[in-house]
Amino acid sequence: MYAVLAPVAVAAQFTFTKSFQKRFEGVPPRFFFMLASAAACVLMFLCLNGFAVRYGTFTFFMALGEAATVAVYTVIGFAVFRLGSLSVYMIFLMLGAMLLPYACGVAFLGEEPAALNIVGLAVLVVSMFVPFVQGKRAREGAAGGRRKKTRKLYIVLCVAVFLLNGLTVTISKLHQSNPWDAAALSAYDFFFWYGCFAACLSAAAYAGFYLIRRFFLKEGRQASAQKEKGAAEKEKSGGAQSDGIQPDRAQSDGIQSSDAQSDRAQSGGAQREMPAEGNFMGVPRRRLWSGAALAVGYTVSMGVGAVLQFAAATTMDASVLFPIVTGGTIVLSAVSGAVFFHEKITVPIWISLGLTAVGTVLFLF
Repeated sequence: MYAVLAPVAVAAQFTFTKSFQKRFEGVPPRFFFMLASAAACVLMFLCLNGFAVRYGTFTFFMALGEAATVAVYTVIGFAVFRLGSLSVYMIFLMLGAMLLPYACGVAFLGEEPAALNIVGLAVLVVSMFVPFVQGKRAREGAAGGRRKKTRKLYIVLCVAVFLLNGLTVTISKLHQSNPWDAAALSAYDFFFWYGCFAACLSAAAYAGFYLIRRFFLKEGRQASAQKEKGAAEKEKSGGAQSDGIQPDRAQSDGIQSSDAQSDRAQSGGAQREMPAEGNFMGVPRRRLWSGAALAVGYTVSMGVGAVLQFAAATTMDASVLFPIVTGGTIVLSAVSGAVFFHEKITVPIWISLGLTAVGTVLFLF
């Protein structure tokens, strides 16, 4: 029963992420999502752990590595959501979570692969790239060159997600199996420290982004002000109309002028009757609670999925559990993308899902 419910929770986890991406554009909201979900993770596992905080060096550094890896693939994941479908993203994400820990077990933990496992591995690798097969008409369309560049970027980002999520699950597996007989803490302690590190990394990343953006915007505003001042002096002397400088200035400085106006509006300096709406980390204040709710929903789904998998692992071998969770999550994510985000499941995606199911079943033997 636990193994059946776990894929539902995992698929819901990334449905919340996709929903957030649909509602909030730009880079700063991504840091808000990461920070809010990490804070919720700390509170949730602190409660599950009976409000006890325990320290262990091995768990401490493994959780740090987990948090750094998840932070990177979460940021990449938002970019993938903008370029493609949830179902394709989940194929790469979940197969990375299954195949890389499996390869790690074979290479470093003495696990012996069966012949059908190797066949299943080959099928799963092929299934990841089937969705990118295009017909001749799509390749030769008017926008074919642009689509080709976007598709290449999408493939690179999906492969990055595959590797990073595989590394994330490998870290968790090494912490749980503890092949070095280190003083490892419980899984709840691990996820508590993971949430702490994820919150710190998210806040630090946003602070760096904010300072860099503020520095460059400041430079841009100063340059824009100087150009506007020079153009005003030329207009006053009558030289701007004869030389045609004003149109050029408008064309060359349009972006900077717009940024400057936006900054003045946010600081209250714009001459408007209605003041600009404030925001927190790029999320409008009136939509702050909805954004936080999506981040908390992501974390709760993650926690429930983890707890269900831990419970299932007590009565089921990992070699059976992981394929069930992986295959179920991929199928449910495709359904979620079609139902909630109106994503079209194309023929290549159907073929990929079929191959994923076949490859996953082969891992059961």
